[in-house]
Amino acid sequence: MRLIAERCLDKAELEQLSAEESAERVIGLTHLRLDRLRIGSMDGLELCNGATHIHLQHNLLREIESLDFFNALQFLVLAHNQLEALDGLAHLATLQYLDVSFNRIADAPVQKLPTSLKALDLHDNPCCESPDYRARLIAGLERRTRTRTRTRAGAGA
Repeated sequence: MRLIAERCLDKAELEQLSAEESAERVIGLTHLRLDRLRIGSMDGLELCNGATHIHLQHNLLREIESLDFFNALQFLVLAHNQLEALDGLAHLATLQYLDVSFNRIADAPVQKLPTSLKALDLHDNPCCESPDYRARLIAGLERRTRTRTRTRAGAGA
């Protein structure tokens, strides 16, 4: 919590806050900027599960974790880490932008991505070396969108 407070709250304001007030401010943050800190785990982020924007680029993350209760997350940047998979994202119903460029992701299965996604950056990952990865990914996303649309239409009938 201290790291989040030091990085995401105004330093002058932080000096004026009690420990309890500081904790309340951290819990209420909507934008987390935790890039370039050599962070190896996402543990502890769940304190800020009301966040809409999280920047974790240029760290040492190997897996996506601790995002189970982020019901408002719209923007997630995990570029320049050591990620090998896209696990832990599919449940993020409000996520619109995901940047996982410059990682070690060998496969990008559509079912591991949120259906709400509008922008995805995967460049400079091993999965991009496959000549048809982009076409397969787009086709899979379009198929999911059509299925989701039909399901919604059927539910209202």
